[in-house]
Amino acid sequence: MWNCATYLNKEDCKKLEEFFENVFGEKDFKSIKNVAKGDKYRGYSSENMYDENKNYIGVRLFFATPGVCKEDLKVTLEENIIHVVCDKDIIIFGKLDTKVKINFQISNKNIKSRYENGLLIIEAVKTK
Repeated sequence: MWNCATYLNKEDCKKLEEFFENVFGEKDFKSIKNVAKGDKYRGYSSENMYDENKNYIGVRLFFATPGVCKEDLKVTLEENIIHVVCDKDIIIFGKLDTKVKINFQISNKNIKSRYENGLLIIEAVKTK
């Protein structure tokens, strides 16, 4: 079994376990094998975004990417498909190469991404 302490300090291990518990409902890494397919990490979590009037405005995607720098990640948009790639191995997952089809019209100017503490967050807002 993968041991967090082999790769991260105690504080970062706790953050990673909290992330997995929040996203997948589990702290035990064995129970989240369904997020990996082959040698490429395909798992992500998403949530809908709403404006102050509770109108649906878009989607927010979360990718666990521990052990890489934001410079290692590449995010592109083509025909409403967000493509996220990382050629560097992500701890416990391997390589990242995921395409997420967005079910509404978006453009490059309506996508924002940020990278915080091993978590890539992408926000896609509907084009008006």
